[in-house]
Amino acid sequence: MNAFPGHTLALVSFLLHLEVTDLSPEQGRAVEASCRLRQAWPVRFVPGRPRRWWRKLALAGPGHVPPRLDMPAEQPGLGHLLSDDADWDAPSWAMRGDLLPALAESIRILGEHLPQGSTFQATWVGSEVRHVRVLTAAQLAEVVLASALNEFTRYVVRP
Repeated sequence: MNAFPGHTLALVSFLLHLEVTDLSPEQGRAVEASCRLRQAWPVRFVPGRPRRWWRKLALAGPGHVPPRLDMPAEQPGLGHLLSDDADWDAPSWAMRGDLLPALAESIRILGEHLPQGSTFQATWVGSEVRHVRVLTAAQLAEVVLASALNEFTRYVVRP
């Protein structure tokens, strides 16, 4: 089962994972538009939809897929956030310094538009969460700018 809905699984995939409880379509569209307007790292709004009939048979869950926000780990023309020097065993990710301001700006935008808060992870598919760190969007933006995101940490952005 895919622990990160909306993300394609591969044997080894690095991803940026966002979770937002009770995301409204208005919030999703506002986040996407603000990221585009402020030239931040892109966040794409994916509206909710009815679950496909064959998935309803396989999953004993709700008949509706909720709206979500997707954040890619790479951009066409700019490349991947991870630096070529990223070390799998390092305590934090080595990320490309030229791309970190845009990612930090996206985190600030999420804080501005999501009064209910959110969670954020920069991780490999399948990596376990060992730590939970509760902070504000501004504090998480500082963690991003310091290139100090940790693979095993789920960042809970409080309202």
